[in-house]
Amino acid sequence: MIKVLVSGASGAMGQVLIDLIRKNDDFKVSAGFSKDEILYEDFKIYDNLEKIQEKSDVIIDFSSKDSLNPLLAYSTKK
Repeated sequence: MIKVLVSGASGAMGQVLIDLIRKNDDFKVSAGFSKDEILYEDFKIYDNLEKIQEKSDVIIDFSSKDSLNPLLAYSTKK
């Protein structure tokens, strides 16, 4: 199973992506990143990348351009 971190998870495209991932048995949302923290039954959306403890295989980014550099820094640490 491929674990996906969704950046921009609370936005319209992030929500579409989360719904598609939930319908596919080969993928799982490991965590989300957005401006607001939200706790779902199967994962959490964090408002700070440093808070994320879950491991992910890939990051899919539907956030703003301002999130790119922090996401790149985060991905090189993990």
